[in-house]
Amino acid sequence: MILERDEHALRADLAGVEFALREGDRPAGPWPPGQRLTAGLHRLVLTSNSLPTAAEVIVGSAVGTNWVFHRGSAGPRRPLAAITRTWRAIPYLAPEIILFLKCLADRPKDQHDFDVAWRLLDGEQRAWLLAGIESRSRSARSRAGLAPAPHPWAEVLAAT
Repeated sequence: MILERDEHALRADLAGVEFALREGDRPAGPWPPGQRLTAGLHRLVLTSNSLPTAAEVIVGSAVGTNWVFHRGSAGPRRPLAAITRTWRAIPYLAPEIILFLKCLADRPKDQHDFDVAWRLLDGEQRAWLLAGIESRSRSARSRAGLAPAPHPWAEVLAAT
């Protein structure tokens, strides 16, 4: 993930990397110089001879020292320091953040990721994810004019 406010660092710090911009479900295309990235809308696909495979970068938003789901929203927040983990000096997003971002996609690969990862979360991570999923699901159903209904992932997390 890169924060909207830090996007300028990508081109400066990653010389020799090709950037393609993915907007929503559209195929990736060139990232025009000067085009600002928007959290929740844009993702970048990075390719390079020095990368073994293409890497996808999510664009996020922050207010001060807190990651926010969408800039200015009353949705879930998490301290920036709490959303990054490392494995062998490689930083990655905390699994509860990834699962939260995937919770409304309803794709088989996202269900698989949930089935594999939720058991690895500690109690605090599960509680945060449950609250976020419930909030996001209520909001999405309300916007669609649907009655409230429990999200299947929320039911699993609440039962633990």
